Order: sequence, then C-alpha cells, then structure tokens
Amino acid sequence: MDEIDRRVREEFQRTNPYRMMARALFPAIGKSVLMIANAQTAFHLATVGCAVERYRLAEGRYPEDLDALVARYLMAIPNDVDGQPLRYRLEPDGSFVLYFIGTDLKDDGGAPTPSSPGDWVWKYPAGPEK
Repeated sequence: MDEIDRRVREEFQRTNPYRMMARALFPAIGKSVLMIANAQTAFHLATVGCAVERYRLAEGRYPEDLDALVARYLMAIPNDVDGQPLRYRLEPDGSFVLYFIGTDLKDDGGAPTPSSPGDWVWKYPAGPEK
C-alpha cells in the first residue's frame, strides 16, 4: 500500500493543470476508501463470527477451520486485501479469533492495534479489557 501511495503522490507532483483537481481531492478519496474498507471488514468479521457461532450451536464446538462453514453457513470465506482468506484460530481458553491483516499488509497474528493500521480483529468471546 505504501508503494502504491508513493507512486500516486509522485505522479501528482508533476506539473500539469489537469491534475490540479486530482491533487486537491486525493487526500479525501484516500480517507473515503479507508472508511469503506473498515466498514466492509466489520461486515465480514460480523458475518463470519455469526456463522462460527451458529456452527457451535449446531455442533457443540467451534469449527477447526473456516472451510467447515462453507455451503451451510457461508457461501464463501471473504478474502483479505492480500487475497488470502480471513484468518481464524481457536484459542486455548476456548475462544476464537478472526482477523484480517489490515492496511499495513503485515500479519500481526491477530493482535489488535487500535491506534495503528495493524490487523482488524474479532475475538469471541471478548476477553477483559487491559
């Protein structure tokens, strides 16, 4: 993402009167794209999280992997920005973690990072706040 952003900014730096409007709008468009990505991610995490819980209610346990949800609970597993499916793992305490790698394109193992562009995470049941 940083490389793409750098290239676009370099292109906008070249003097061309037709690019003046694009230069003015670029920051707002970038923020809009991020807001849309955040909303889409929240939707996917909630949808898959509910499917995992429905599986648990039907089977008495959480699925070993998300493929067990396809067909009965989901049409497909949503893909992340890197083209890989949503990440999922069972935790030793009996909970599960769903996450996307986020806009930094680094897999932080599902560690939530609310103040930076790290992974987008859904942990269920939610643990105590620290």
